[in-house]
Amino acid sequence: MDFFSRSSIISLLAVLVMTSAGISQDPCQSGKSLLYESDFNKFDRANWILYPHSNWEISNTESIPSLCLLKSGFPRKIRSPRAFAIIKDMQVSDMIFQGELKSLQKTEIRNRDMIVVFGYRDSSHFYYIHYSGKSDDKHNIIAIVNGKDREKINIEEPGNTEPKLLDQDYHHFKVSYESESGKIMAYLDDMNIPIMKAIDTTFRNGCVGIGSFDDFGCVRNLKLWRNLNE
Repeated sequence: MDFFSRSSIISLLAVLVMTSAGISQDPCQSGKSLLYESDFNKFDRANWILYPHSNWEISNTESIPSLCLLKSGFPRKIRSPRAFAIIKDMQVSDMIFQGELKSLQKTEIRNRDMIVVFGYRDSSHFYYIHYSGKSDDKHNIIAIVNGKDREKINIEEPGNTEPKLLDQDYHHFKVSYESESGKIMAYLDDMNIPIMKAIDTTFRNGCVGIGSFDDFGCVRNLKLWRNLNE
């Protein structure tokens, strides 16, 4: 048996072993295990924390089902996102969360937004990425909600992050977090160059999800990865 045939058999056996162990891999995520992948064809509300519960619905109007926030949530006692959908019982520390999101807000409203939540402990303690069509000290930021009004924590100066949520099309997002260093990286469209960065270790682990500060929109093709060496 030549080297290439032996290598092919070894690679196949490795895949079979990982599959039987319940570990999924993606060629772009070497060293990561797939914890969650959305299948909104089989959506079970019991597996999610939905707030407000009645504002979230499954949409089948496109080729791929999506989870949609159809109207804005309600103002809260502390200045923080009004609506979110959190995957229950899926706490992670070192992670990559990715998928597609789109805003359904009118395009002429520049402060339109969608958010990605992580490090979620409860509705008043979590991080979120604020993707917007506007950039300043409140829009297009990485923020922390820690029992009080949200605070900007990304290292970029206010207004120096590129606003990309300018239409009603889907955008690919990716958010990564390293618990030891507190390194946070947020990407939109370009998965190689982050548009926002932060360092914070307040919430070294927690749940993840999506939502909007005070707008509405949809998400699909969600995947949550965990570092195998965690």
